[in-house]
Amino acid sequence: MDGGAESTSGRQELVTVGSRQWGHPAISSLLRVKIYDFAMYMDGKQARESRVAEQYKGRQKAAPLDSTFFQRLRSSDDVDMALMVRASRNLPIKLLAGEYERILRRRLAVVGGSPDDAALAQMVTCFREESLPESIKAAGSVRKGTVLTFTRDHAGTLSARADEHELVTVQSRPLCHAVFDLYMGDQPVSRKAKRIAGESFQRLVEGQDGEYQPPRLQLVCDDSLGACEL
Repeated sequence: MDGGAESTSGRQELVTVGSRQWGHPAISSLLRVKIYDFAMYMDGKQARESRVAEQYKGRQKAAPLDSTFFQRLRSSDDVDMALMVRASRNLPIKLLAGEYERILRRRLAVVGGSPDDAALAQMVTCFREESLPESIKAAGSVRKGTVLTFTRDHAGTLSARADEHELVTVQSRPLCHAVFDLYMGDQPVSRKAKRIAGESFQRLVEGQDGEYQPPRLQLVCDDSLGACEL
C-alpha cells in the first residue's frame, strides 16, 4: 500500500499508515484482533497550494496540531486524497456493509451533513454480496488481503474500488469529509496515525515539489496473533 495513488493533478504522497483492531484499549495489543491495515495519501502539489497550508505556514513547528487544524484538513476540498484499506482477515460482507453504514451515518452528522445522504445509500449498496466481484469473495466474506480504495477530489466526487474493480462513484462533499473524519476526526481509528498524517502534511507544505520524504513507517504485524504496531 506504499506505492502511491493517482490524483487529478498527478501522483499522491503517502502521509500515514495504521491498523484497526477490535478489543478494549485496556487489553494488551497481543490480545486484540486486527481487522484491517490502512494507508492515507494526499496530493502534494495541491497540499502546498491549499487554504489549509496558507493558514498554517507561519505556525511554529513545536506547536501541537490542534483539533481545528485536523477538521480543516479533513474538510479541505482543494486537496485530493485517497485511502487504502487492506483486509487482515476474511470480513463477513453483511457485517462490513452494516458497519460502514452505521459509522458513516454518525460521521456525516459530525461533519455537518445529513445522516440520510442519498450518496451513502449508493455507497452501501455496492457492498452487498450480489454487487461485489467474485474474485474478492470467500464464503460470504470479503477475502483476506483485498484492498478497498476510496478516493476523493476537489469536486466532491468519492469513488470506491476493490482491488482493480470499480465499485461506485458518488457525488457528496459531506460523505467525502465523513470518510476521512474516520482517520482525522476527534475520534480517529488511530490517534498516532492521525498525528503522523498532520506532521506529513506540514512537511509537504514546507518542502518544494519533489523534496517530500514520506514518513518512515513500518507496520510490524503478527498475523497469528492479530496484533499490529507502528
